[in-house]
Amino acid sequence: MNTSLKSYKLQVYNQDELLDDEEKLDEVMEFVNRVIPDETFDRNDFTKLYGNYALYKNIYMYYQNDQLIALSSCNFYNDSSKEDEVVVYLMVIAVDPTYQNSGIGSRFLKHILDMNNQSHIWIKIHKTNMQSQHFFKKNHFEQVPKKEIPKVLNPSYRKPYNIYVHRASS
Repeated sequence: MNTSLKSYKLQVYNQDELLDDEEKLDEVMEFVNRVIPDETFDRNDFTKLYGNYALYKNIYMYYQNDQLIALSSCNFYNDSSKEDEVVVYLMVIAVDPTYQNSGIGSRFLKHILDMNNQSHIWIKIHKTNMQSQHFFKKNHFEQVPKKEIPKVLNPSYRKPYNIYVHRASS
């Protein structure tokens, strides 16, 4: 599939905006249930997709010709050890299987990184998910030891996961 000639559109919603937009919410739920079939998501229970206790949560939606082809969610937490620092945690990134292995995921991730260029971006990846580990390493994420993980993310760090970070540009 030649994706270089296609035009893409990125929409960003705060979770509260999305929850207030029934049509968008339906679109998100249909996409999530189709693209991440191993998980069961209830439209009234966003904790699995968007997490709890975040200062705010952004949902990134990537479109081609008005069709949702990728979805991501970032949670923003206050790092209690550094009061003025916000920790950006990439909760999920999902690409429609039709568009996987075509560069769309990397392009979408680059948009997310560019929009959050003042922060490190953290993600938790299951140790057995070699495809995701390869994807994030290819996109300049590095695995970090537990001692370097921000305190706010430590409760979510459980084996068998590895934590990766994309460090902000200087």
